[in-house]
Amino acid sequence: MGRTVPEPMWQTEHEVTTENAPVSLADSKLNKILAAIADTWQDLCGKVKMVAVELGLLRDDHRKLIARIMQLECRLAEIHPALSKLEDQVRSLANKVRDLENREEDTEEAISLQQCPHCGFRRFAEGCTPSHS
Repeated sequence: MGRTVPEPMWQTEHEVTTENAPVSLADSKLNKILAAIADTWQDLCGKVKMVAVELGLLRDDHRKLIARIMQLECRLAEIHPALSKLEDQVRSLANKVRDLENREEDTEEAISLQQCPHCGFRRFAEGCTPSHS
C-alpha cells in the first residue's frame, strides 16, 4: 500500500502556472514579510530616537532645575539670618505698640477722670465751675 502525498497548500489551480511557481510565491511572501518587518523596525527606531531626544532634553531640564534649586537654597541661606533679625525687630515693635496702646488707654482713663461729666471741660478749668465737681 502506497501512501499519497498531499499537495502543498500554495499550489492551487490559479497560482501554479510554472514548475518553480511555489518557490517564487514563497519568496514573494517572504519578501513582503521582511519588508513589513523592516518598515516596522525603521518606525520603531525613529520612535526610539525621538524618545532618546526627549529624555536628553528632560535630563538637561532636570540638571537645570537642580542647579536652580541649589541657587535658591544658597539665596535662602543668605536671606535666613536677615529674616530672623527682621522677626526679632517685628516682635520688638509689636511689644512697643502694645505698650503704647496700654499707655493710651491709661491716658484716656486719666483724662476722663479729670473731665467734667457735664460740660466735658477739665474740672476747675476755665468754663467749668467748682460746683460740677
